[in-house]
Amino acid sequence: MPATLTQATGTAGDVDDRPVARIVADRLAERGIPSTVEEEHWLRLPGTEGELYADACGQVMWAFRLPPAQREDPVRVIRTLLLLIGAEDLAGLDFSPVPQDTPRRTVGAALHALGLTVRLVVSEDSVAWRVYVELAVSDPTRPSRGEARLADSGELSWHCWCDPAQALTAETIADTVTTVVAGL
Repeated sequence: MPATLTQATGTAGDVDDRPVARIVADRLAERGIPSTVEEEHWLRLPGTEGELYADACGQVMWAFRLPPAQREDPVRVIRTLLLLIGAEDLAGLDFSPVPQDTPRRTVGAALHALGLTVRLVVSEDSVAWRVYVELAVSDPTRPSRGEARLADSGELSWHCWCDPAQALTAETIADTVTTVVAGL
């Protein structure tokens, strides 16, 4: 059989055509963490109030909440965001976020001080007449890791593309999700 690039691992071998959500669910199961795959592209993660969506084109979005005590801890939020964007090596730096008037500003200022790209993402709901603002962070040295976001509601999300050619494989995504969930 000729060598092919697999979606799951990015290595030569047999093609693994399982959906990304299934690969993540299997990795969670290996660690004893329950999850439910729905409609092949949706993964529900009890205990995180979260769900992961991975479409057939490779776009991945995982939205979840830290437990209340962790949600209130800016250092915990920062470390989780760093893990999502693959910048966990920065979490070892000695940093103390300077309290600002909002948690989003506290986290944003600390991430900016670490040299990461930090921006605001504004979206609107013209039915409910609401505006939502999220803090988005990415690492310019690791663009393949996508971006992580913090909403005013305390919800965290990770937006990335499963792209073995860019070193972000389904298994890397699964390892990241598993590491975050196991630490909750």
